[in-house]
Amino acid sequence: MHVDIIDLISVLVSLAAFFSLINTRFLKLPNSIGLMFIGLMVSLFVFILGFFFPHILKIAQYITEEFDFKDVLFHIILNFLLFSAAININLRKFSEESGKIFFLSLVGIVFSTTIIGLLMFYILPLLQVNIDLKECFLFGAILSPTDPVTVQSLIKKFKLSIDVETIIGSESLLNNGIGILVFLSILKINTGELDILNIEHIAFSLIQEIFGGIFLGVVMGYACLKFLRKIDNDHVEIEILLTVTIVIVASRIGNLFEISGTLAVIMIGLFVGSEGKDQNVSSSTGIYVYRFWYLIDEALISILYILVGFEIIILIDSINYLNIGMALLIILLVFITRYITIFFSVTIINLFKQWPYNMVSILTWGGIKGPISIALALYLPDTLGETKKILLFCTYFIVVFSMFIQGFVLRKILNKNS
Repeated sequence: MHVDIIDLISVLVSLAAFFSLINTRFLKLPNSIGLMFIGLMVSLFVFILGFFFPHILKIAQYITEEFDFKDVLFHIILNFLLFSAAININLRKFSEESGKIFFLSLVGIVFSTTIIGLLMFYILPLLQVNIDLKECFLFGAILSPTDPVTVQSLIKKFKLSIDVETIIGSESLLNNGIGILVFLSILKINTGELDILNIEHIAFSLIQEIFGGIFLGVVMGYACLKFLRKIDNDHVEIEILLTVTIVIVASRIGNLFEISGTLAVIMIGLFVGSEGKDQNVSSSTGIYVYRFWYLIDEALISILYILVGFEIIILIDSINYLNIGMALLIILLVFITRYITIFFSVTIINLFKQWPYNMVSILTWGGIKGPISIALALYLPDTLGETKKILLFCTYFIVVFSMFIQGFVLRKILNKNS
C-alpha cells in the first residue's frame, strides 16, 4: 500500500478546515490546542475501533508511519512558520534587547540540556530505566527548545506592551533555533560524526552554524528589505513571491554551507518586518504581505497540530504506567530546570541593566514544548531500539501536557500583564 503525498495533503487540508470549524463553533479553544485535542480524540476513536476491526488500526498506523513527519516539519513547515512569526517582531525593539535575548536563549539551552541530561542519568535508574549518558543529554536537547509557534499564537491574542511581546516572541524564536543546533551537534557526537573529546571542533561547528546563520540572515534580510522598499507596494504579487523565495533560498543555502538556515530565516523575518505588523506596515512591507503570511501561518499551524494529534496512533504500544510515571517525573524536572535557568539569566542581566523579575514567571511558563520536540525525537537513530520508543513516548506525553497545562497557565499570566 502506497500513500500518495498529494492525497495525504488533500486529506490534511480538509481535516484542518473541518476541525477548525468544530473548534470555533463548539470547543472554542485556542486554535492550536483545539485542533490537537480533536486529533487526539480521533486517534483514540481509531484505537478503540481497532479492538473490533484490527485491520483499521494497522492501516492507520501504516499511514501515520508512512508520512515523514520530521522531514515535512523541518524542511517545509518550520521555516515558513518561523518567518511568519519573525515579521511580527519590532526590529528596533529587538535590537535594543538583542544582547539579553541572545544571552537568555543560549544560556537557557546549554544549561537546560546539561541539567536535564544529568538529572535523568541519575534518576531514571531508580525507575529501572537505564539510558546512556550521551542519550540522556540527547533527550535533554529534545526537551530544551521552546515552541515558538505555540507561544506566538498565544501572545498575539493579548495586548501586551511592545517590550514584553518582543522579549517573549524573540526568546522563543532564538531558543528554538539554537536548541535545534545543540540537538544536532549532540546527535553527531552519538553517531560518531563529532569526537566528544575534540571540544575545539565541536565549539567551532556550533559557532559556524550560529553566527554563519545570523550573518546570512542579516545580509539577505537587508537586501530583501531594500528590494521591498524599491517596489513600495506597487506590485503586491512580487512582494509576496519575493518573501516566499527568500525563505526557501536561505534554507537551502544553510544546508549547503552547513550553517543554520533556521536562524537565517528568523533574521530575514526580523528585517523584512522591520517595524512590526502594527507599526506603519505600508512603509515597506505592505499589508497584503502580512495578510498572506498570516494565512500561511494559520493553515500550516492547523495541519501541524492535526499531525501531532495523529502521532499517538504509532505510540499506542508504549502506553503503560511506567512510561507515564517517567514522563510525569521528567515534566517536573524540565519545568524546574526552565525556572532555574531563567532566574539565573535574569539575575545576571540585572547586574548590568535593570530588568523586571516578573519576566521570570512569564518566560518560565512560556517555555512550552511543541511539535518540534516530537520531530527531534523522531530524528533519533533506530539503533537506539527500545530506548527510542521510550523517549519518543515521553516526549509526546510532555508536549501534550505542556500544550494544555502550560498553555492554559500562560494565557492567565499574559492576561494579567496585558
